[in-house]
Amino acid sequence: MVVGTVLRSHAGGCVVHQNELGIDFQCAARGRLKKENVSIFAGDRVELDEVNTEQATAVISARLDRSNLLSRPPLANVDQVFIVQAIHQPEWNSLWCDRHLIHFRLEIPTAAFVLCFNKCDLATLEEISVLRSIYEPLGYVVMIVSAMTGQGVSELGKLLSGKITVLAGPSGVGKSSLLNVLDPNLKLRVGIMENEFGVGRHTTTASELYLLKDDGGEKPTWVADTPGFSLAELRHPEPADLSALFPELAHFAPECRFSNCLHVVEHDCNVRANLDKIPLQRYESYLLLIQEAQTEQKLQQEVSTKVEANVKLVGGKSGAKLIPRLNNRYRARSRRSEKQQLTATKIDDIDADDVDQGED
Repeated sequence: MVVGTVLRSHAGGCVVHQNELGIDFQCAARGRLKKENVSIFAGDRVELDEVNTEQATAVISARLDRSNLLSRPPLANVDQVFIVQAIHQPEWNSLWCDRHLIHFRLEIPTAAFVLCFNKCDLATLEEISVLRSIYEPLGYVVMIVSAMTGQGVSELGKLLSGKITVLAGPSGVGKSSLLNVLDPNLKLRVGIMENEFGVGRHTTTASELYLLKDDGGEKPTWVADTPGFSLAELRHPEPADLSALFPELAHFAPECRFSNCLHVVEHDCNVRANLDKIPLQRYESYLLLIQEAQTEQKLQQEVSTKVEANVKLVGGKSGAKLIPRLNNRYRARSRRSEKQQLTATKIDDIDADDVDQGED
């Protein structure tokens, strides 16, 4: 059995890497998989048939079981997520970090999470110390690196070794630049800051899995460079569940007076009583995320398409509207039903008269 890893998936098929042969195969899925709606994404492990090493073609006959699946970006079997952000150019944004941590923890809660801060050559030691003081006490690994000077890149490579890792971050933070430093053979396209605000342009337009150069590990090292995505594409938890995703809030939450406390304005809230022990940036992010979660919850309720069993849709596409269903005992009979019933009654009367005449 020949097994490979999907590097990227597109409308015409997939590109699958077979590690033992060292070949990237152009593959199409068997029609049976399409009929069974078996989706195939980058990161999937697949079985290959009809392997042609000369033409580098094969057919995907089966998809192996996944350990997890990211819906955005669509990637399978992810081991860890690197939240990548620049300290400057563009400026570090605590809300962005926390918002994306929540998104990925909801998507793949079993994955490892690393906070990678690039462009440390533009930062002061005090700024770096502040970043460490916020996230390291929460149990997150914090990497301080520079694609420009190479600082911290070797340690970054050790964390990536033998795993499938997603690099997620806004445009311009240097994700592609870091990958080029780790493996110059990749030659990924990188952007250049062309304005004084330090706002990056989109240079990565689609998710793709890259095999980094052999580092001597037992397993290959895969990294996915992903395009930046908008707030509308992020997952939002239920408002009552959000505090559990903030470890520093979850530590104090059990002592709150109310079990459904949102830790915003509630009376006898133990979280609010201990705000001096929680980083201000994190609590401010929490308050904004609570507002977003409540807005999202309200929006879902308003646009819900669920129709109750005692309601029906009438009027066609142009003037469709919902009206209550009537029980049979109160339903008005149609003219056709009345005419059919009247006809049946007349026929019964005629048959009865014939029977009576025959007896005479």
